[in-house]
Amino acid sequence: MSQTFYGDAASLVARTGVQPDDLGFSSDSDLAAYLEGLLAEVSDTFDRYMGITYLGVTDADGNPVPVPAGLNGVANDCGGYVVAQQVASRQTPVVRIDDFRVTVTSSSILTPDVKERLKLYAPNRGVK
Repeated sequence: MSQTFYGDAASLVARTGVQPDDLGFSSDSDLAAYLEGLLAEVSDTFDRYMGITYLGVTDADGNPVPVPAGLNGVANDCGGYVVAQQVASRQTPVVRIDDFRVTVTSSSILTPDVKERLKLYAPNRGVK
């Protein structure tokens, strides 16, 4: 069976240490379903950026071709970044008028580092 998205929920939980109640879920299965949806979004963004997909690819005999491990790792890193932002936003108090400085974190998952790492897998954006 081939992968339907890059990364996996179990690795994302292991990397981040996120627990269901950190994001308002009541069970591990609810958290896993949410993380799988998040990784599907990350995967779609990656495929559009790279101009190619590694999902559902088969060899000449119809056997699934494994997704490169490094690409799964980049997806898990990006998913972990999003999870960390969401946990932080749930734990951060509301900003008050008299606060001196407000910093908003970027919601972009295609950071310069990620784009550089994805170049390894994108034939039209490859490292020169």
